[in-house]
Amino acid sequence: MRRVVSIVSVVLCAVLLAGFFVWTRSFRTAPSEYASAVPVSGATWQVQPAQTQLDWSMYNESGADLLFGEQMALEYQKDGTWVEVLTRLSRRASERSYTAIGRECPNGGSTQGTFSLNEYPALRAGTYRLVIRMKEGQALFSQPFVIS
Repeated sequence: MRRVVSIVSVVLCAVLLAGFFVWTRSFRTAPSEYASAVPVSGATWQVQPAQTQLDWSMYNESGADLLFGEQMALEYQKDGTWVEVLTRLSRRASERSYTAIGRECPNGGSTQGTFSLNEYPALRAGTYRLVIRMKEGQALFSQPFVIS
């Protein structure tokens, strides 16, 4: 009897671990939280995909300094609509924790950085963008970029 219980326990644990592995590797999305946000005009934001990160650069001609944090959402264009890509643990950008580091892109200036893909499952081929929520219902939207 003990042997049967042990075998059943091992099989159950293996099934649960396999399920968790598949779940954390699956590509999941949620409706964009930025659908009604007004784009900040005058900011050009380019993204270059790399293997484990997205390299980005921003140039600001908006007429004001842009102040923002490390929180960025990764969005995927699905059937003509932008949806947010969830992390492996099904979290949105707004639900994750970040180091409290402020960034600035002065008017007439530029800045660059990286966005790590380590917390995300393998990305599907398609069109993506990065989004930064700003105050007063505005957001910075990167130029769409393609991952093949």
